[in-house]
Amino acid sequence: MSYSVSNRPKAGTVEIEYIVVSSHGMAPHPYGGPFALEVDAIAACERLKKLTIEEWFAAHSESPLSNPTEGRGEVRYIAPDGRWIQHKGRNTFAVHPPTDLDLEIDEMVNVDRDGKIDFLDRRPSPGISL
Repeated sequence: MSYSVSNRPKAGTVEIEYIVVSSHGMAPHPYGGPFALEVDAIAACERLKKLTIEEWFAAHSESPLSNPTEGRGEVRYIAPDGRWIQHKGRNTFAVHPPTDLDLEIDEMVNVDRDGKIDFLDRRPSPGISL
């Protein structure tokens, strides 16, 4: 998941506050803010990129881990140690071991029961030749 800093008016004032957002909404507390300074929000973005799998699940306590790990879904997070989280839908998630493949956040993949990864977004469209 990629994160960015956004600003908004602070409620009831003319001041601006900064928040951390992703393609899935505001980042979880305490990483999402609000922050008084933009530099603090930027630092929170950097901390989010370095979370371990365990820290990610602690910050996203509404995101239950599922078993088995096979199935289709989007790549939600890639930890510094290479393990990655797949969002399998209906608010269920699976943790996968590091891979040599070049995974991208928000990319749709299918993982079979042997752990083989198939990139669903990278398949050529039928009837279109390049």
